[in-house]
Amino acid sequence: MKKTKNILKALDYTILGELPDKITSIHNNSKEVKPGSLFFAIKGTKVDGHKYIPEAIKNGAEAIILEDKQDQLEVPQIIVEDSRSALSKVAKSFYDDPSSQLKVVGITGTNGKTSVVYILHKIFISSGIKAGKIGTLGYTIGQNDFECSLTTPGIIELQKIFKKMVNNNVKVVAMEVSSHALALGRVNDITFSGACFTNLSQDHLDFHKTMQAYANAKAKLFSMLNKDGFAICNIDSDYSEMFIKNCSAQLLTYSLAGDADYTWSEGTTFHNSIEGIVTTPKSKIKINAPLAGKFNLQNVLAAVAISDKLAITTN
Repeated sequence: MKKTKNILKALDYTILGELPDKITSIHNNSKEVKPGSLFFAIKGTKVDGHKYIPEAIKNGAEAIILEDKQDQLEVPQIIVEDSRSALSKVAKSFYDDPSSQLKVVGITGTNGKTSVVYILHKIFISSGIKAGKIGTLGYTIGQNDFECSLTTPGIIELQKIFKKMVNNNVKVVAMEVSSHALALGRVNDITFSGACFTNLSQDHLDFHKTMQAYANAKAKLFSMLNKDGFAICNIDSDYSEMFIKNCSAQLLTYSLAGDADYTWSEGTTFHNSIEGIVTTPKSKIKINAPLAGKFNLQNVLAAVAISDKLAITTN
């Protein structure tokens, strides 16, 4: 339960009716609404959440955050310009801004996200750090796996997961960040300590329509980083320049072709397993990984670069 005024501090809004003193929970699905909760009516790509306001009130919503003022509602209306953006800010506040208490590294790209997150989590765990991961396969806290609905969970679910991680003493999190999540603002109020771009190929054009729009959505992740954060970029990709231009954080590169901050030394093998040496800006790291294929050379290289930047080494 939270003080309503406190969780609305980051919003510009107009109130019709009297603001409730406290809110027990927040929801953007009317079916999940409980007595004393705050319901967000969001205009989605297919469904307008304003039509579910009556159901939310019936289920016990204490107040509604919405964009279009409604006639004769028996609960207060909190009118905002963008209810999706409002949900993101309120969820951050309601769950005590948990991502700022973690080191969260976001991984984006068409291919390799799941693999890089998996490899990173293995590195974190083997180093003795309490770690988490979020992605296509659900989310993990330490060694315990849980299911979630999307590659990048919804705004509320994501903040809940981060809060759960904080409560379980997680220190670092590797997270897949989808182009949908970036385009729809699901991660706008997440604090990323670092980010990684793997590659870009034609995908999801039913949603983004063009490759340019798809690339722009992905590149948004780099623009979200603070100047004290870091970005790891695969410069073998034709789209790498777009990501570099969007980055004001410290930028480090990796490449299979050489001439980057992180590269494989000559003689590296990858047909049955990966054995070789990664050259970093400051040292050389010997790698022996039970993975095969040239594509995994890129995935391992990305994970090593991130771990090196976080100063995490395996035992």
